[in-house]
Amino acid sequence: MNRKSPEIMFSKTPTTSCPWIIVHANNKMKARLESIRHVISTLDYEGKEKSKIRLYPNVNIVERYQQGIIS
Repeated sequence: MNRKSPEIMFSKTPTTSCPWIIVHANNKMKARLESIRHVISTLDYEGKEKSKIRLYPNVNIVERYQQGIIS
């Protein structure tokens, strides 16, 4: 598999309702926690706005795929 194959796949398969999400996993524990935060941030549930913890992922670790991110 050549290096451009993931770039081609990523660019042809995302949709508005189901985009590719990239998790920078230099630190596995942080990557896992930020992945969980990403999932939680997409769900609606009672009391979400009253949460005392940060529910949104760190944008330096979890980001939506955009063409040109992968090198």
